Amino acid sequence: MVPDTKPEFQQISETEVQAALDDPDAQSAVAIEVGRLVAAYALELRDRPLPSADQPMPQSRCPIEAVALRLATKLAGLPVVKDS
Repeated sequence: MVPDTKPEFQQISETEVQAALDDPDAQSAVAIEVGRLVAAYALELRDRPLPSADQPMPQSRCPIEAVALRLATKLAGLPVVKDS
C-alpha cells in the first residue's frame, strides 16, 4: 500500500524537499514527513519481489513522494528509476 502524504506537503517542490533534507535542523516538518514516507515505502518494498509487470514499483503522486520513494529504493538496494 502506498503511503498518503499529509496534505500540507503535497504541493511543495522537490527543490524545497531537498533544501529541508540538507538543513541540519532534524526537526524540520518536511524532513520528518520524508522520513515517515521513506519508512512506509521501505516496508512496502521490503517483502516484494523485484519489480515486474505483476508487481510494479509504487508510483509517486507528488514531489515529496518522489524524493521519499527514491530514498527508500536506494535503501532497499533496488535500481532507482527516474520519474518520467
